[in-house]
Amino acid sequence: MAAAGATLSMVTVFFEAEIGLLKLQARSLVRYHAPGEFERIVVIDNTHRGVSRRTQERLLRQFGPWRDRVRFVRPQDLTDLPTLPGWVGQQVLKLIVHREIDTSHFLVLDAKNHWIQPTDRSTFLAEDGRARGASHTYRGHALEQRVADVLRYVGVDPQEWLDHFMVTHTPVVVSRDVCADLVSDVERRSGLPFAQEFARAGLLEFPLYAGWIIARDGSLDAEIDGSTVRSTTIWPSRTPRGIAEDLAALDHLDSPFLGIHRKALAKATLTSSRSFARLWAVRGLWSSTTAGLWFIVRFKGAYLRTMTVRRVRTRLAARRRTAVTAPTGRARSGDPS
Repeated sequence: MAAAGATLSMVTVFFEAEIGLLKLQARSLVRYHAPGEFERIVVIDNTHRGVSRRTQERLLRQFGPWRDRVRFVRPQDLTDLPTLPGWVGQQVLKLIVHREIDTSHFLVLDAKNHWIQPTDRSTFLAEDGRARGASHTYRGHALEQRVADVLRYVGVDPQEWLDHFMVTHTPVVVSRDVCADLVSDVERRSGLPFAQEFARAGLLEFPLYAGWIIARDGSLDAEIDGSTVRSTTIWPSRTPRGIAEDLAALDHLDSPFLGIHRKALAKATLTSSRSFARLWAVRGLWSSTTAGLWFIVRFKGAYLRTMTVRRVRTRLAARRRTAVTAPTGRARSGDPS
């Protein structure tokens, strides 16, 4: 059991294409996490216009007994977010959200993460009050250079840490006070708002968090206990055979979370879809394999509509920028010459 002074909230972030995944996450929370052990649940609505009250109510119903602890926030409730790629903006939000947290720690999830076995507060906080969290090597990792750059940014020699450094994928447990001090320090040193400096310097949220602690303390030991909050993640590049192997391995892993990337679910074959649906039925997240398959069908339809709208919006924005910057006296694209 975690130390009496350590308290815990939960933060999750989603955009339009992930509403279905957020629904699944909420259902899994109700089934598998000990009631009442998150003092607050902050849901960051990173959609273009914000979800409707009707959609919020539908999602709140999925949170069941947790619904009174759930608060939806928009990015502008947290910070002035410049125009950033969605992935970068969501990283900023995961750290700046400390402003909405009044517990000592918070669990950060992506919409892709959902519970598949029971957890309680001790899953995320050690007996001495430190956050659970493990490290692994970044030698040969796809993010090796990015992580090294972040470490240099905070004044840490990457060669001393790339062999054993904090994980970069959710779920991650972070300290509210560390996030607050980190954001303040970055703004003070750079002279820029945190979001602007984060984008300018090409930072990554969890490497920045861990690197800043190392720069301050010389190690991660004061904040992170070294144990794993395990999650198996299905990425879009995974083949159907690989997906089947990953799901079969869950029976032998102490993995309370499964992460299914939205693109992986959107392009899942019928075989993979059945594998997901069977797993959810066995774990009690849907009443049957058929119910899980219908969830995937609805998810795929919503995903296609959302990404189509997003592509159209991006193209229109690009055309408007081109029209504004076109040289005076020359015909602009689409104008009669």
